[in-house]
Amino acid sequence: MKAFAVINPILEAIKYFYLKANNTCIRQKIDNIIRNREVTAEQAEAIMHPAMVLERFLDENIVMPSCAEELFGDIPCIEGADSLNTCIAALLTDRALRSEIRNIDEAEQLLLSQTQPQAISNITINLTSANIHAAAEAHSYNGLLSVLEGLPLTNDSRWKILFVLQHYEQYVRLICNSLRSAVGLIEANPQLYAYALKDFEHDYSDISDIIEVIEDENGVDTDSKDGRVYPTVIGSNSFTVHTGESDGTRTVYYVGLGVRAIGRLPLRGIEKMDEAFRILADKNRMKIMQLLCGEQAYGLELAEKLKLSPNTISHHMSKLQKCGLVISSFEGNRVYYRANKAAVD
Repeated sequence: MKAFAVINPILEAIKYFYLKANNTCIRQKIDNIIRNREVTAEQAEAIMHPAMVLERFLDENIVMPSCAEELFGDIPCIEGADSLNTCIAALLTDRALRSEIRNIDEAEQLLLSQTQPQAISNITINLTSANIHAAAEAHSYNGLLSVLEGLPLTNDSRWKILFVLQHYEQYVRLICNSLRSAVGLIEANPQLYAYALKDFEHDYSDISDIIEVIEDENGVDTDSKDGRVYPTVIGSNSFTVHTGESDGTRTVYYVGLGVRAIGRLPLRGIEKMDEAFRILADKNRMKIMQLLCGEQAYGLELAEKLKLSPNTISHHMSKLQKCGLVISSFEGNRVYYRANKAAVD
């Protein structure tokens, strides 16, 4: 892998508007770190300091667009399901971020040149990058319907995504216009974050340790590929993979400046134990664990054996993986699950 100490102002602007549209802020991210990790408030604030500086600057200089909630608000999932941590703007700009474009006008031009199959592919890549239980990619309208059906989305969310696809050009222009002022401000003020990037190319040319921590804590075996690594400031506690290849783009990793430091902090033991007990209080999740302790299985197998819908199984597997009770791996086009023996024992 090769690391570049260059931020993408388009990504930073999307992450900023995503925070604000969902009524959250970097301070809340810091509080979550303190609550879940063995760390002092001072240490957590130091890790997230670049994000706080950039957020404060944008708060003072940006007026939220009237369409912020529609474009940057979290796409709603069914009750009890984990968020996919994405929004309409992220779905439509995925191709530009994978192409490493940092100029908003170039991004708009690229996105407007996409065919419908390409737009569908970009949307499904973004959706499934946050949920490995769904199909990886689709190129047709029917393929998109299949992917949406496999995700724990509300019906309104599914219809909204289909509506956006039907009005793709209008939404691309609206998103780019909404981002333009924030992108310009971030580009024009590198002094706000440049100090945090000085060692990035050396320190992040190898991110295997970060990938390993993410796999361990989320119970996922990722198929990590060689690619290019870039920092993200507002998303200092985030790690995003934009997978290329099928459309000629490279795999691009956007690594939060605080991810490595956060990953090295031990989880609070009582938090891990309490979470496991809460997860297993659900009788269906207990049945899943009983099955997986005997043998591995893929999603549809579990759905058939337990007489549950694939959506419900996807929701339960996300919970079980997040607390480390289940791990998964790809075999062909299927995601197989098995009990994490180390955690169960």
